[in-house]
Amino acid sequence: MQIRLNLPPGDGQQEFIDQFNAALRRISNGGESSGGFSPDGSFEAFVTGLYRLEPGIEPRLTWTMRKTPDGMLSTVAVELDQRDSVQGWDRLAEQLVESALAATRAVSRKRFFQRASYSYIGPALDGEYWLPGFRLGPAIPTDTEPTSQVSERWVDIDTNVDAIDATHAGALAGERARRIAARLSLLLDLGLERPPFEFRWVMVRGRDDTFENRRCQVMFNHPDQQPSAMPEQGALCPLGGFSRDFPMYLTAGRVRLPEGIGRVLRGADTRPHPIGDAFDGCARLYQVGRVVGKQFPSVFLAYAIAAVDAIVQADRSYRTFKDFMKTHLASGDDETNRFLNFLWGRARSEHFHEGLFPLGEFGPANSNLLMDPERFRTTRMRLDGVMAVRGAIIDWCLKRVAVEFDG
Repeated sequence: MQIRLNLPPGDGQQEFIDQFNAALRRISNGGESSGGFSPDGSFEAFVTGLYRLEPGIEPRLTWTMRKTPDGMLSTVAVELDQRDSVQGWDRLAEQLVESALAATRAVSRKRFFQRASYSYIGPALDGEYWLPGFRLGPAIPTDTEPTSQVSERWVDIDTNVDAIDATHAGALAGERARRIAARLSLLLDLGLERPPFEFRWVMVRGRDDTFENRRCQVMFNHPDQQPSAMPEQGALCPLGGFSRDFPMYLTAGRVRLPEGIGRVLRGADTRPHPIGDAFDGCARLYQVGRVVGKQFPSVFLAYAIAAVDAIVQADRSYRTFKDFMKTHLASGDDETNRFLNFLWGRARSEHFHEGLFPLGEFGPANSNLLMDPERFRTTRMRLDGVMAVRGAIIDWCLKRVAVEFDG
């Protein structure tokens, strides 16, 4: 049986797909799915399983959703397994598709609370913060070593989302949390990440007060595993304080959010293309660099420069990387030009295209008490390069992204 839809690309089509998937989840314990492109460029997605269409009617069905080469959602087809002899299944299956279409037109959704937890290496968050559209707070407010700069921390990103069901809510909230984590990685200069599922060697203190190696699973067991609603302000921990400026490097003491962060985040959600897109492209690249850069500083510097290039590609107010940097560094002398040539040429282009690591990761280790000139030059390049690029990005954020708002 084939049901014609002819839904064009856009929000309405995605809403139907979400509603239809939610309807299938409600009547199934799961299924086997697959998909692929046809020779004519159309795409077909399949799912097969047992579906409780009504009490006592649970046939094995294969659902097929087809998209034409131009993105039109043309049909949904459903077939009964040849081994089944269920009667009336076709009428019930058609009603399910029609109910998804009706829900699409009504845009029927409920509000769900969702929490996503991310980690970073650095001082603990000063407290909880209520930012545009979400709550940010430490997962462990009573951290016993809050000022250590080499300790792992976990933070919660709490949001409310309007979704069809819990599975749909998880998907929407996950996407939003990944976007927020990238933005915070840029604005706070912290590499927020979700550690992979793996087992690593760690050193722990044994019973006889000696240290021993153990291989342990990388995992954080949250003390509040199943929160059901957005916590009240101040219920889990005190509100965090604010700093006057955006951080240019890892600060001593606890992590405090800059006073202007709310204006930038609000602007990122309200500024039309290309500003909003430029900001998110920049933030994603910066986050990748910040996470990988813990081991490879040259990668961090190259990705920070690439983050500027993402702005330049979207925000056509600037012609080149150098044009952007000169605008936001407010400097254009010969020394600045040589510095920018190094950043674009060696730190970015030669890294990506030739495998150059200009900050010395693959050079000889320094075993001398007295620092040699090359080591000093490398250290200065790392500090000056990152601070110059980061400073220019933050200046752009405050001038082009941030908006004034109440609250």
